[in-house]
Amino acid sequence: MKDRNQLLLDFASDWTLDGDLLRCRACKRAHIASRQDEDFVHRSDCEKNRTGGRPWTVLQSILLTMPSGQSVMDLLAAATAQRDELLRAAVAWKAADEAASNAWEDYQDPFGLRTNGGIEPEPDLASVYRESNSLAAAALDALRQAIARAQSGQPAQGAIAAAEQGGA
Repeated sequence: MKDRNQLLLDFASDWTLDGDLLRCRACKRAHIASRQDEDFVHRSDCEKNRTGGRPWTVLQSILLTMPSGQSVMDLLAAATAQRDELLRAAVAWKAADEAASNAWEDYQDPFGLRTNGGIEPEPDLASVYRESNSLAAAALDALRQAIARAQSGQPAQGAIAAAEQGGA
């Protein structure tokens, strides 16, 4: 892949920026920025007629390409995926933590749940509490991992694939 400097040089060999106009260097016909989504039409005798299309869109894509070759839109998609991963992890942890708290309250209820003289909780409730607590711990670990990825600049899980597919 060509670097951004070479892409700009190639673009400038066909086009001149003149305020809010891009002009074909050969036929001098202009294309205004406000019509960037419309195809550019060269004069019929233009030698660069092959360069038609949408020059503003081409220039924009060159300028939005990072030196690494990754576009700004890809980076935004990755950041959005990372934010979404953090939110999902936080919501999952909150729900699991709440379930574990509810299980603890049920476990400690002296009137309805301790059926064998208050010495030991009912075995099923103890296992529900342990499982809820384990799920909350796993959700908290997932949240911590998502935060660590965000702090280290690593992409969220699946963010690169989403960016390569054109969005998250």
